[in-house]
Amino acid sequence: MDGPEFELEEVLDGSLLSGRNGAVQLPVGTLFNRVAKERVCEDGSHELVESIPVQIVVREVEIWRKSVPFAFARHSAGLRVDGPEMATLNALLQSRVRHEVVYLRS
Repeated sequence: MDGPEFELEEVLDGSLLSGRNGAVQLPVGTLFNRVAKERVCEDGSHELVESIPVQIVVREVEIWRKSVPFAFARHSAGLRVDGPEMATLNALLQSRVRHEVVYLRS
């Protein structure tokens, strides 16, 4: 994955997403255009379960309850976001089963 990617753990208060950033820094203002659910296979590979177009914008990045300009690569963070697809994110997270992960991607 070349662009920003964020592995979602949970939605904390409606617009604050908890999770782990991917391999590149993720600045405030990032637009995610896809949410994907993947199954992690026994060999460590990922199999796409579902992929949905979204328009989710990062309005704030929080690390240790402090607002920062970006999420560091491969670090946990909270993202305060805007977008009409929050119900879609919640549904995908709630429908996860063991060995499935949900990602926001640009």
